[in-house]
Amino acid sequence: MAVLALHGFTGAGDDFRPVADPDWLTPDVIGHGAVAPRALAPYAIDAEAARIGAMAPPDALLIGYSMGGRLALTLAARAPGVIRGLVLIGATPGIEDAAARAARRADDGARADRIEAIGVPAFLDAWQRVPIIASQRRIPADVRAAMRARRLRHRPWGLANSLRGMGAGAMPSLWHRLSAIPCPALLVTGAEDEKFDGIADAMARAMPRAERAVIGGAGHCAHLERPDAFRRALADWRGRTGL
Repeated sequence: MAVLALHGFTGAGDDFRPVADPDWLTPDVIGHGAVAPRALAPYAIDAEAARIGAMAPPDALLIGYSMGGRLALTLAARAPGVIRGLVLIGATPGIEDAAARAARRADDGARADRIEAIGVPAFLDAWQRVPIIASQRRIPADVRAAMRARRLRHRPWGLANSLRGMGAGAMPSLWHRLSAIPCPALLVTGAEDEKFDGIADAMARAMPRAERAVIGGAGHCAHLERPDAFRRALADWRGRTGL
């Protein structure tokens, strides 16, 4: 079965190398790497879901981490019969409360403006100190160095427009559509990622065929912080579901 994996904000498709099989498709999401148009319209999450959907093989297993998880959910909600399986790592279906969503959109807009003002290297230095990102220090040093090199190639307007178009504040809430996603789903979180543990538990209750996997000794980036544990959880789930 074809696997299509979508990375998180500031990441790159090659971030999946420590856990991916050689035949996985791991594209760069818009705003990252060379995929960085200046116009804002292509960054809307529905537009990017359509672009990713066009490159997805039929009956694909779709894996998404954080921002990539929100994008994967958007694609699954747009075309529920096309995706055969869904693996979400540290993901959310959006912010349900309209006021909270507007506040997050404003925060993301301010962060986007800052990226363009200070540039990618300075932003990345600050971003790595954000608590939810700081647990990535567990990732082996050589893997982190390769990730850093890829991140430094991002364009400031690409990361900024990614936040403006696909940030959690810009994304329409999908909570009300979770019950209509029919495929098997594995919702993965790190045991130390309290916020997303709670979100994943609520998602599992809403999705008809969802299972949970909690990775011990990991935070938000559980698949790269504990790659062996993630691979085992994924293999076990694929064995049970036939995917």
